[in-house]
Amino acid sequence: MHEDRGSAWVLSLSGEADLFTQGLLEDQLDTALAMGRESLVLDVRRLTFCDVACAQRVLAATRTGSATLLGASGEVKRVFELLDADETLPRRNVGSGIGEG
Repeated sequence: MHEDRGSAWVLSLSGEADLFTQGLLEDQLDTALAMGRESLVLDVRRLTFCDVACAQRVLAATRTGSATLLGASGEVKRVFELLDADETLPRRNVGSGIGEG
């Protein structure tokens, strides 16, 4: 699911990001990047699983502009931490919502 918030494009992921959903994820990321917004917020609070290929695709997309990963926890968080060990991708913990500082 995506939401246009003016200067930010919010992409909310839920369920599992794996081989079966990778194409849809890529389409959504491409759309988000094509919108040319100042920032991209990847809300993964409802993502229960993310395989390495999907996590790599997310990280590749975020390196093309200003992006924030919101709400990664558990195994999903661990995958992103392992792949982005230098922490180039800003992360925020789950809070009251998007737009927090």
